[in-house]
Amino acid sequence: MNQIKEFSNHSILIIVRDISSKSAGLSISTFLRARALSLIENTKVKILTSSNTLDRADFQRLNREKINFSLSFYREIIPRIPSIFSIFKIFKDIKNSSIIYIYSFYQPISYLSFILGKLLKKEIWFRPHGSLMYAYTRNFSTLKKIYTYFELLIYSSCRYIVLSSNIEKYDFIKFTSKHILQKTLVEKLRLSTDSFNINKNDKFFTNNKFNYNHSKRSIDIIFLSRLINIKGVSLLLEALKVLCEDEKFKSKIYIVIAGIPSKEFTEKYNKYKIIFKKNKYLNIKYKGMVSQSLKWKLLHDSKYFILPTFGDSFGIAALEALFSNTKVISSNKLGCSEIINKLEYFEYIDLSVLSIVNKIKEISNKNRNNSPNNKLIKKFIQDNLSIRNQCNEYSKIIFENNE
Repeated sequence: MNQIKEFSNHSILIIVRDISSKSAGLSISTFLRARALSLIENTKVKILTSSNTLDRADFQRLNREKINFSLSFYREIIPRIPSIFSIFKIFKDIKNSSIIYIYSFYQPISYLSFILGKLLKKEIWFRPHGSLMYAYTRNFSTLKKIYTYFELLIYSSCRYIVLSSNIEKYDFIKFTSKHILQKTLVEKLRLSTDSFNINKNDKFFTNNKFNYNHSKRSIDIIFLSRLINIKGVSLLLEALKVLCEDEKFKSKIYIVIAGIPSKEFTEKYNKYKIIFKKNKYLNIKYKGMVSQSLKWKLLHDSKYFILPTFGDSFGIAALEALFSNTKVISSNKLGCSEIINKLEYFEYIDLSVLSIVNKIKEISNKNRNNSPNNKLIKKFIQDNLSIRNQCNEYSKIIFENNE
């Protein structure tokens, strides 16, 4: 991949505490951002992260992922708190960087990096990572709202606030509408759409035999994401319960749910699984947390991917599904939906039980063996969501910064 030739020297330090496999889309998007930034000529990129969150498999994965960027690790003396020795290491990394790119203020490392960055007069970028989308802020307690108000005061002192989608930007502006520094905050907003590494995944699929033909796929619908209410899994469970209790629904359909479970999901699933098992038409299977290789196998054995999300700053899981030749069903709160809705293989649903029920009924009456055009999907992703595209967007931000 050719580098973009534009600017003077930059050294960018991306600070994110957890890039383990359990952090799911966060780790993937972090690596892609680092790759995109590293393609800008004379730009060195390093990711600073905690080694406490990583296991042996994670370290092996990181060694494979670090292309054109480097990694730096710090230790925690107790969970989330960097050790004294690590503080000196963090100080050195920040001192040797020109731009400090911090992910949200939900970890002590973020505050520490901000303070050190300010003391060393470094340029600071913030990445809220979806935490100020309406799906999250609508449930904020009074104390959380007060805390976030002061957090935004700190955001206002940075150079840029970088978001992943217009949906995230809209929610950020709406949430900050009554903030005393709203105008300043909005002026600092910049957009860098997340990307998808089509070359890396093509290589992975070449080395593993996967099925692109829907007539040979066994799973009709899959939900594969973190099993939390914001992702819409509770709504899906309610819809499946309604279908199981509908005596008129007699279409056989196989549905798989997989991902890292939350306490809320586990409680609701255990409550409903007796109802699910009694229905002879709906075959509903829960797979739990799955490995990277099993994830791709499940996607390549599925005809539809469903994600009735209440708020996703981007939604890398939807792109993974499309790339696997799996049709995608989601809400208008999926960050990347404003891009992928141009494809005929993407369908919207409302955030209601009835909408999901009707969509599953619609699928059950369709010819489910019609396969998407995989070449068309790949070309669309390459044209609209490549690392090069993300690099160009970051280049504009840095170029603006140099003017």
